[in-house]
Amino acid sequence: MAKIFITGGNGQLGRACKRFFSKNHEVVSTDIQEMDITNSDSILKAIGDFKPDYIVNCAAYTAVDRAESEPDLAYRLNVVGPSKLAAAAVLFKARLIHISTDYVFDGNRQYPFPWTEEDEAIPQTVYGRTKLDGERVVLNTFGCDAIVLRAAWLYSPTGHNFLKTMLRLAATSTDDSVHKIVNDQYGCPTSASELAKQILYIIESPNYLDRGVYHTVCSGSTSWYHFATRFLELMNIDTSTFKPCTTAEFPTPAKRPRNSVLSTDKLAAKNMYVMVDWETALKNYVIEHGQTVYKDVLASL
Repeated sequence: MAKIFITGGNGQLGRACKRFFSKNHEVVSTDIQEMDITNSDSILKAIGDFKPDYIVNCAAYTAVDRAESEPDLAYRLNVVGPSKLAAAAVLFKARLIHISTDYVFDGNRQYPFPWTEEDEAIPQTVYGRTKLDGERVVLNTFGCDAIVLRAAWLYSPTGHNFLKTMLRLAATSTDDSVHKIVNDQYGCPTSASELAKQILYIIESPNYLDRGVYHTVCSGSTSWYHFATRFLELMNIDTSTFKPCTTAEFPTPAKRPRNSVLSTDKLAAKNMYVMVDWETALKNYVIEHGQTVYKDVLASL
């Protein structure tokens, strides 16, 4: 039994990690109410008595567009916070598992060719730059036994995510509605449950995973439009008001990578990759959570 300390415990991934880890391990899950990851004293107070074997950092500033106008806050949560956690991991001799993103890449690669861990990361946004800086500060902390896991297009039954937005649009549609969804950006939709199970596998595996960066996403890839319509089809919801559009037709404050598909070959080569393909994960999500999530969305309207 391992002692696992989770940060960002109220987020999509944090909740999934707590759910899966707690079955066979001793878990402490915290969020901003219990601990400020940018404050060393707060971290030491929260972690000190527990003395974890693993620190899983799910905490982050993830509002991609808003980060463009809040760069200082994004930096504090995505760079300063991880640096403090890395120092704590050294102090308590814990392994740090730090979650990062596909947005560290500029996306300027022809689809469907994926990005590998060896490719140069050139982020195009405040969010992407701060997440890349967070990776570097964790891996450059002397004595820190750290692995960085890059995830992408995360969704879960809790919190705010793309799938819930699609349900909200569908629920408020009229005969005249037209919902444009970008069809020229490609990535790897990833279930928070699948990622939590992947992290747990790494923790429980008798094989030691070398420190460094690894891509951890559901296999396969798709566009935002096809992700949306496949989800709605599985939910038995009409998709006729949803139409594909280009990135140019749907401008955002933060530039999105056109192709952020990630290769998981590095993890697979170490016999550590256990995630299913994105469509299977999506079907499992709909079976397990679909109706509950839809009811929650309707209740929020």
